[in-house]
Amino acid sequence: MTDNERLALAETALADTAGAQGLEAVVFDRDLALTRFSRGAIHQNVTESSVAVQIRALVAGGRVGIASTNVHDEVALRKTRERAVDQARMSPAPTIPLSFGGPAAYVPPEAAFDPATAQTPAEVRARAVGTAFDAARAAGAWAAGYVSTGREAFALANTEGRRAVFSSTDAEINVKCIAPEASGYAEAYDRRVSALDVAAVAERAARKATDAGSPQACDVGDWTVILEPPAMGELLHYLLPHFSAQRVDEGASFLADGLGKQYVSENVTLVDDYRHPLHAG
Repeated sequence: MTDNERLALAETALADTAGAQGLEAVVFDRDLALTRFSRGAIHQNVTESSVAVQIRALVAGGRVGIASTNVHDEVALRKTRERAVDQARMSPAPTIPLSFGGPAAYVPPEAAFDPATAQTPAEVRARAVGTAFDAARAAGAWAAGYVSTGREAFALANTEGRRAVFSSTDAEINVKCIAPEASGYAEAYDRRVSALDVAAVAERAARKATDAGSPQACDVGDWTVILEPPAMGELLHYLLPHFSAQRVDEGASFLADGLGKQYVSENVTLVDDYRHPLHAG
């Protein structure tokens, strides 16, 4: 689908606003591929394509309901709208009523879409896996992990006149090398599959596995730990839901004690910037 076709589908989903004060439709168009490997062999190669429509309905009191479908004819879209409206009517009144924004301009991230990555054949991922195997064998270890490529596109329309579209691609490699006495991990991510340095990632994982020597048990206590970017990123991934304004308002976040309280060291700064070149979202 093109951006215009996705936007047209979103607008079709808004065709009838009966029972709702406002509607929002988002089209999610995805092609995802994953090649997983372990102990010198590819044991899984899967691809998934889907186009789903999510409809959000707003009713009196700022209550909202959400329903989705992967069938795109008028009957399926009508039934999905009706489910969203019914859910909104049965939902509790929120402490902060929801409202839909009107027309707005957005600046997309630079170079978010790479046509070659969107059409990556399985052979490209298989060659990357072979490179990882070579690096592991050279270090006297074996490797496991995955190589993935994908394309995602979104189109949003609401009854207040807001329209937005966005397309992106991504490629990722994850390698775990297991040596006789230790293991090592490395990963890489980019919008372009051609930018992944598979050999460097695999060699890093292998080097960590072999350089570890003979690990020893340590005493229980307080230890200073230096986290690599992948480890820190995974930790933040688990924390991100706590930064939701809704969760803070509902008391479901550890930040709900109040703004202005110091939660972390002053040398920690978190910034949410969807246009940052390293942002994976």
